[in-house]
Amino acid sequence: MRYNQVSWTTIMPAWRRRMLVQQSTFRKKWEESFMRLMAKFPAIIKSKPTNLVVVCFDSGLHYGNEGLIREILGLKQGLYVFLSIGGSVTPMAHPKDTPSRCKGVARQILLACDRYPSITDIAVVMHSDCGFYVTVPKHLHSHEKEKRDLQMAGSHLMEILPGKKIRLFYQEITDDGESVAIYETDCPKIRESIPRRHLFERHRC
Repeated sequence: MRYNQVSWTTIMPAWRRRMLVQQSTFRKKWEESFMRLMAKFPAIIKSKPTNLVVVCFDSGLHYGNEGLIREILGLKQGLYVFLSIGGSVTPMAHPKDTPSRCKGVARQILLACDRYPSITDIAVVMHSDCGFYVTVPKHLHSHEKEKRDLQMAGSHLMEILPGKKIRLFYQEITDDGESVAIYETDCPKIRESIPRRHLFERHRC
């Protein structure tokens, strides 16, 4: 047998062949475990959502968020995009104090609106006793800060998305943490607090 007809594995050291076999076995097992079918669910083909719902990822508000979407907004599956962010839009109320986080939240909202041009309404939700405030400067803490920041962030959203209808909802945890009361508040135009434009520029992802 000529050299060029010899299998490439026969001229390879034994330790190298063993390592390749082990790698191949490991990869096969990994692929089998990774591709294990758990279940199948219906897909929404060519969905055209009309609403974007922005909430805090606090797990205690799950039923409140579901009630808001189903009963108050009257939305069915496929008609909304659900965006869950720690602190919701809190950083957008303080673009000068939390510029990086403010940009991050704004970009997520802009991305959703760009991806789904059918979105016409944006529901923004914040709640009482939000744990996100431990990450912001202490001078931003005040009585009912969540309500104040909800309106401030809403006014900033109106500036960067003038063609969208912005609705603001406040969730208050009541009955010693057993219930969530939902209130709707106005979205004022706060002229003296308009954020610097460059904080909300659209960026490619």
